[in-house]
Amino acid sequence: MTTKTLLNEIYTLPVSKRIFLVEKALESIRSEFPSKISLSDAASELVSEYKQNNELASFTSLDAEGFYETR
Repeated sequence: MTTKTLLNEIYTLPVSKRIFLVEKALESIRSEFPSKISLSDAASELVSEYKQNNELASFTSLDAEGFYETR
């Protein structure tokens, strides 16, 4: 079955069945991705990068500055 044929078949389904199909397809896709890592785990993985590469943290000196938007 080609993608075009499959899509045409999907269009003939009632909305409730199409929603069910989309939910199952998304579940299938999500199951192939690695599990989410926590922000603290991600930060731990990147801490050495920030220590070795000063350019990554070049704008942190501005963190205490106020933010003013001009229009």
